[in-house]
Amino acid sequence: MITTAVTFDTSEKYQDTHPGYARLTEFVNITSSKVDIFNRYKHEELENHTRYITDFAESICTGFGEYNEQFKTKGLIPRGSYFEKTKIVSPKEYDFLPVLALSDDASVEVCDVPEDNALAGKGYGMVKIHPGSLQNRLYSDSIKYCSSVPDSSLFMFVIDHLPHPEHSTNGSLGKVCCLSTCIANHLHDDINSYLKTTYGSMYLGKKNHKEEKNPCYTLGSFSLHVDLHGPSVWLQLGGPLGTTDIDLCFCIANEPGCVMVPTFLQDDMYWAKSIVQTQYPATNHNLYTYVPTENHRQLFLLMKYISHMCDKIQWHLYHKHPHLISSYSYKLMVMKHQQSCTGSDSNVGKCFEDVVEYIFNQFRQEGNASNQYMLPIWNKTIKLPDTYYPNREVSIASSGYNKGELLILLWVLKYVKHTRDTHWWDQLMDDDFPNNVKPGDVSNSLLDTFKRMHYTGLLLELTGEPNNQINWQHEDGIQTQLLFTD
Repeated sequence: MITTAVTFDTSEKYQDTHPGYARLTEFVNITSSKVDIFNRYKHEELENHTRYITDFAESICTGFGEYNEQFKTKGLIPRGSYFEKTKIVSPKEYDFLPVLALSDDASVEVCDVPEDNALAGKGYGMVKIHPGSLQNRLYSDSIKYCSSVPDSSLFMFVIDHLPHPEHSTNGSLGKVCCLSTCIANHLHDDINSYLKTTYGSMYLGKKNHKEEKNPCYTLGSFSLHVDLHGPSVWLQLGGPLGTTDIDLCFCIANEPGCVMVPTFLQDDMYWAKSIVQTQYPATNHNLYTYVPTENHRQLFLLMKYISHMCDKIQWHLYHKHPHLISSYSYKLMVMKHQQSCTGSDSNVGKCFEDVVEYIFNQFRQEGNASNQYMLPIWNKTIKLPDTYYPNREVSIASSGYNKGELLILLWVLKYVKHTRDTHWWDQLMDDDFPNNVKPGDVSNSLLDTFKRMHYTGLLLELTGEPNNQINWQHEDGIQTQLLFTD
């Protein structure tokens, strides 16, 4: 892994910029550069690791399709931050969309939800199966699965009670049914059986990946998460550059550039449309530009790193993984900001402030001073329209579930902006953070605040009365007040 020296000189670069924004801009530039994996690893290392992970994923999908023809795939679509060049810290997470070959069966019809459905126009659809051999096999497999697996009676993955019952129009006799998203549960159980049968001691079995921190697998050994990870099968594999997460989201092909992924909504019959080509035209050009500018890409990397910091702090203090804001949510926030931004070329630090202020403005109450920030302990959710389906809202952050991460965003913004000394920045970017923090360090204020927030949440749960105010007195005389509310 490549290591790079960092310097924090803001005296000459930004002579026409307010010192606070100069520091924020330099902080965004330096942090994003240092955490970007394409600066941390040699190109050959990344290519070798990625090839190993991809080959493994393809081998799993090919073998699984031979084990159970129902889950045969016709291709593996790579997606996610590594392939978008926005991966931070380490190349230890890869996402793939294996496309099920049954997509090409003549009896399969992908269509939009009915117009009288609440999901209409929001990027959801149904996968209809017309009468024929595929429908018969699915019915048979579904009955076998539900009779053999405990508590699976609700997981029939062929639904024949459509919102508007219909008979086939393709010349076959019988009723049209719907492919349930519960087929993902069957797939998860079946892939575990396949892995046990095929891989011997290299397969370590099911594990709860959420309860592990920095697992260290030997090259080629791997495990399966105990449950679905959203709609995906979650594997952990020992790779050339370390143990790596692999998400396999098995999907149905739709129109070119779009697939249908399981989403567990009404009646388990509705699938979400997912765009897999970045050049695909956005539905609402006035809302977002899909690709961030270089400066906003740096901002995106910084915000992802703050999420990474939250995970490290929570584990350091309480040995638990927190609820984190997703990378996609951060991207939506940055893209929303980019829509109206005019100054990122010279002042991306102000962009950072604008995004954080946007978040906390959703929690503000009438009469709050500009230096007062509210953080409801109970969940208040912030939503934004999806990029390609603006009628489909995405929950990007929750004041309760994500309170630790929101606190860190605000702390970093305020302490970088209002603290002249910059030597402590390197401490935040060190791989050993927060183990490297000592009493008296600037960063120790962050850990103390995090513990105070945790105590406040417990106090509110037990008594209904939060110890509800934290004050940060900055060296330039500015004070920030953070109030926890119920």
